Amino acid sequence: MSSISIKQLNKAFDGRINAVKDLNLHIKPGEFFVLLGPSGCGKTTTLRCVAGLEEPESGEISIADHLVLAPHKGVYVPPEKREIGMVFQSYALWPHMTVWDNIAYPIKTRKKIKEAEKQQIFKTIQLVGLEDYIHRYPSELSGGQQQRVALARALVNQPNVILFDEPLSNLDASLRIKLRIQLRALQKDIGFTAIYVTHDHSEALALADRIAIMRAGYLEQIGTPSEIFLKPKSQYVAEFVGFENILKATLIQAAEQTSAVLDYAHQPIHVDNSTAFSVGDHVLLALRASQIIGAPFKKEVQDQTHDYLVGELKSVSYAGDYYLAIVNLVKKDEQGFFITLDTELQVHLPLSQWGNDISYVNSFKNQYLQLSIQKGNAIVLHDSLKQVDHSNHGEAA
Repeated sequence: MSSISIKQLNKAFDGRINAVKDLNLHIKPGEFFVLLGPSGCGKTTTLRCVAGLEEPESGEISIADHLVLAPHKGVYVPPEKREIGMVFQSYALWPHMTVWDNIAYPIKTRKKIKEAEKQQIFKTIQLVGLEDYIHRYPSELSGGQQQRVALARALVNQPNVILFDEPLSNLDASLRIKLRIQLRALQKDIGFTAIYVTHDHSEALALADRIAIMRAGYLEQIGTPSEIFLKPKSQYVAEFVGFENILKATLIQAAEQTSAVLDYAHQPIHVDNSTAFSVGDHVLLALRASQIIGAPFKKEVQDQTHDYLVGELKSVSYAGDYYLAIVNLVKKDEQGFFITLDTELQVHLPLSQWGNDISYVNSFKNQYLQLSIQKGNAIVLHDSLKQVDHSNHGEAA
């Protein structure tokens, strides 16, 4: 197992497009580390710099405490001498070679294959469950089998570090889930250090020990899967990991618990992560659609464990065990009459409450719904989509 250290890494294309900016990372030995973000955020460029496939303008990269890149010191170790494996998005299998030959190729390029090497190759093939396919060609394999050939080829030289560039993105959803479970189990058994690039937050949550979310070449947030999923630190991160509803609000103090009053509807929502904020701050509240439950409107509400809003149902779609509804937020005017606002929310309507007949649910269109939110579920964010302050990030350990 090897650690990976990245210090003040900068990579630009054509001298003007900054793909990676002042990036600092420390990846622990045996860690499964995921770089997550949309296209163009710098995650693949970072991976390629670690692999030696891109030469950055400045910074340092060390693998197992050995410096492999430092332009200001004249250090550049080529990819084939960094003792890493890599699995590409396209798999990059040789079409004229059998499964055995594809997997054996990294060894063939370095030494003559003797009995010991044959045993090593076959053991690797067994690890990925392809011993019955060694004489087949890539065109005779399924997408999942091709992915396992690419993984075995990366493993066969027994590297301490393996880099993954969206290796599951070409597979169908059910196969992706199956293979990421197998990949994580294999990584735990063998113990190699992994850097895995993806734009799929569900894939990142399932695989990672830690996740770094990137934005425009910077680190936006780094943390465990639960920290990223439950405690996003910016609107960018919240939206990327699936918070569909971002609402403007102002923090107020209500008894011993802090609340935020929605700017649109003047309704209080209880929050529990407000320690970094002050009363009176203009903030954003992040809520997943699954955290807002819609029901037919009632004038009297008895449950004190929830906050309540009112919404006017605009559209609904079937989503398996619930309906996904779009509602417009509603507020009361000074005379107590409801006024429908332009602010849209995505909310869940549970089948257990609404039944299986979508025509019944559609009969509530343009009618008011009661929206319940468990107190403390809303996440407080700074009222800005601007980038977080990257100057103080330091090295993410």
